[in-house]
Amino acid sequence: MRRSLSMRNARAISLAASPTATAASISRTASSTTYFAGDAHSLQECCFIPRNKNAAEGDGYLIGVAANYAEMRSELVIADATRLAEGDVARVILPFRCSSQVHGLWVDSSEVTFT
Repeated sequence: MRRSLSMRNARAISLAASPTATAASISRTASSTTYFAGDAHSLQECCFIPRNKNAAEGDGYLIGVAANYAEMRSELVIADATRLAEGDVARVILPFRCSSQVHGLWVDSSEVTFT
């Protein structure tokens, strides 16, 4: 089953099954923009990363793991949330296959105390 991600705002992402597309999308008012991972790909739940701490709502990156079934590998996909239709900013071919991932959350280093 292919999956489609719908981003209601920059902080909340909901996962919905779709029989027709594997895409991440961000909706603004009445329009939407989509990102297509590929014909043989299933995109896992994406995580939103703000561009910087002062970024406007929705200004940042979506990262997620895509299963490439044609090559039987996993790929880390990075897309600009403000320009999803332009495609990947980067795609990292992982040297191993990942199983379905758990939910993700981006935490800025200023929000975590390391000792």
